[in-house]
Amino acid sequence: MLEGDAGQPGLFVGDEAPEAAVPRALIVRRPWADMIASGVKRWEIRGTSTSLRGPMAIAAAGSGTIVGVCSLAGVLGPLTAEDYQEAWRLWGGAEGTQGPLPYLRTYAWVLTQARPLDPPIPYRHPAGAVIWVKLNREVQACIRRALGPDRTASEGRG
Repeated sequence: MLEGDAGQPGLFVGDEAPEAAVPRALIVRRPWADMIASGVKRWEIRGTSTSLRGPMAIAAAGSGTIVGVCSLAGVLGPLTAEDYQEAWRLWGGAEGTQGPLPYLRTYAWVLTQARPLDPPIPYRHPAGAVIWVKLNREVQACIRRALGPDRTASEGRG
């Protein structure tokens, strides 16, 4: 079975401190956005791969809020139907409801070091943004304050 997160790097890579910038947010529908932020959902299933890695925020689609942060550690795929069905716990499925692959080419974006933000942080959602949102400096500063200067990458879940 594919695990996808064993031994993956923490949220902050190299010399980056916990107060490092989180420059972008991945837009995810609820309830999956909250499941990612809480560390329950460790794979985000998408129909494309991405070369981006490292810290990112999780924006709950349609809410105008950032609900958590995590690290995009890697991408697995394209997945087989067997991979997808065996790993249902990692992508937030319910046992027995896995079904067929959701995309012709299905990828698992491997997420680690999830941390919820409570309360969620508001941001301005630009028209036309459907996958990623670039976060302005003010929102990035709010995320840094919410994470706190004494938080370390090892405190995240993943």
